[in-house]
Amino acid sequence: MQRACATPAEMRFFCEAVSDETTKSLDLLQHIEDTVFWLSFIQDKANADAGLATKAADAIKACERTSPIDPDGQLINAMEHVENRLNDLYNALLPRQDAARRAAELDGEDKELIVDEYAKATEAVSQLHEAMHELRWAVMEHDADFEKDTGVVYDSVDKMFADIGL
Repeated sequence: MQRACATPAEMRFFCEAVSDETTKSLDLLQHIEDTVFWLSFIQDKANADAGLATKAADAIKACERTSPIDPDGQLINAMEHVENRLNDLYNALLPRQDAARRAAELDGEDKELIVDEYAKATEAVSQLHEAMHELRWAVMEHDADFEKDTGVVYDSVDKMFADIGL
């Protein structure tokens, strides 16, 4: 017995299902591409900035100390702010990496790619944070050579803490 041709309703249902699945797949692929691009940008920028921070710290450590770099402390404050923002970025990336690891719509190579890119980005941000920390300390150690000795010698820790307001 021959089956009847598909009804218009069956064909419409089939077309909608194919269209929905295809569109969903294309949307997911676009999200994957966007995420990989964004994470690669973070990695490239963080790696380049870490290299610059390391070179700057090395130059400060090797330079002749003729004058303070940050006499008013504003540069140190700016670097601490950058370190805090990098810490925030790092902490924002970690749950996203975990979400990608658990995402049911990602599978196989796509999941591995996204999770690996998050891992590379968090590592790059961590290295930049460390380089900024080293740069800040290089400036502080450089400038410490220019601080004036107060001449005060404390005979008790309590007195010293009282003088600094603790």
